[in-house]
Amino acid sequence: MYRCIDCEHTFSDYKTIEEHHPYGMGYAAERWAACPNCESTDIEEVYECSRCGELVTELEEGLCDLCYGEMYGED
Repeated sequence: MYRCIDCEHTFSDYKTIEEHHPYGMGYAAERWAACPNCESTDIEEVYECSRCGELVTELEEGLCDLCYGEMYGED
């Protein structure tokens, strides 16, 4: 899953957008992964916590930081 940092839209498949830049006698295409909602390229991969279902950018043993701390007694 992915989340757009700009519009906070969550999606499973990103949109590919192209920018064309001068290259030699022609143009070269540069491809970017983008939000399908607002076309921002500022996206991040997110994962679902197996305990609470929260979408976060990092998991430890399948858990978000809060759930991991609650289960394993860490502050």
